[in-house]
Amino acid sequence: MLKKFLISSIVKPTFQSRIIASTTLNGGAGRATFCSVNSINPNPTASQIKVDQEDLEVGEHLVIDDPNQQHIKSFLNGVEFNGKSVNIYRPSRNTMQTGTLRTKKWVIELPFNPKWNDRLMGWWASKDTLNQLNLRFNSETDAVAYCKEIGLNYNIVEEDVTLRKKKKYGHRFRYRGDLVGEKEREVGIN
Repeated sequence: MLKKFLISSIVKPTFQSRIIASTTLNGGAGRATFCSVNSINPNPTASQIKVDQEDLEVGEHLVIDDPNQQHIKSFLNGVEFNGKSVNIYRPSRNTMQTGTLRTKKWVIELPFNPKWNDRLMGWWASKDTLNQLNLRFNSETDAVAYCKEIGLNYNIVEEDVTLRKKKKYGHRFRYRGDLVGEKEREVGIN
């Protein structure tokens, strides 16, 4: 049985076509998958909300409270957001694989309540449904503009950038001359 419904408590009415959640129920066990849909305008938030260079800096950012949006910021989907902020980051590559499929888009991770442990079975659970939801955006600017429009405080996590140095193997194959009882030290190899 496949049900599709709209998450109207996390988005404004103008962006209701943006986030669609589909829930699949298999034998009593529920599984939710989320995807983003931008059918009307592929870049809706960047044109409406101005994002400065200061907004894109790494660290915590507080959105100025607007009386019209205070109810959205403090209470979403039955979860209180008092003083909490969302994380905006770019996921790192899985170390067990060489592919970079899910590392291209920026992710907004919503804060969630702590999990509790069922001591009898050892299961970890939470009544918070926001821990299953991650919003993906094509650019960091789109993610910041979305947070500013909704009125959420956000924290931009620094992107992990790995620099590959050129490897030098030539020192292993150079001619060292005749070594008579002396060890030659390799000097200046980086």
